[in-house]
Amino acid sequence: MGLYADAVRSERERTLKTFEEQVAELLRYFSAAGERIRAVPAVGNVPEVWLLGSSGHSAALAGTLGLGYAYAHHLKPADAVEALGRYHGPRTLVSVSVIVADTDEEAEYLAGSTRLKVLSRVRGKRVQLPSPAEAAAYLYTDDDRAEIAVRSGGVLVGSPDTVRELLQAVLAETGTTELMLTTPVYEHAARRRSYELVGKIAPSLG
Repeated sequence: MGLYADAVRSERERTLKTFEEQVAELLRYFSAAGERIRAVPAVGNVPEVWLLGSSGHSAALAGTLGLGYAYAHHLKPADAVEALGRYHGPRTLVSVSVIVADTDEEAEYLAGSTRLKVLSRVRGKRVQLPSPAEAAAYLYTDDDRAEIAVRSGGVLVGSPDTVRELLQAVLAETGTTELMLTTPVYEHAARRRSYELVGKIAPSLG
């Protein structure tokens, strides 16, 4: 992504403007009022604009601009309540990373993939999502396990009953009524099963 972003606008050009200025610039393209550059077919086709963020700063900005705000709980779960407390706008949703299986044990096994990937990134090695078998066979040190424990809170893992309680807690703590789910599972069939199980528990959330 960095190569493509730099091809459109260099890092220096991107960082010359504040985040607020960049958002304002983007929104102006839908009206083109006083703009030398016209974005086609943006003019006159104003979508419902949301701001995705993981901080109180982005939440406050979204509220000031009257934009919907999507909080990245999967990145910073501990900051969700504080950030959303600073949002005063029309609509929120919370993006949550969820892995559901028929049992807690199976879900924990599947979650090994994303935990090993996170550990690899922390250790300076970017890898594709490994299989759960690779993760189970990895020789973790005590330091590795400690690092994973600190960084794994962003993924809600378990059986349907376990995850129902975890998702209900997110709804209650954040005050949102809408969740957007990601499921970092290696195998397609297991990932589809996770979504099926979430679909069954969704009606009981509220």
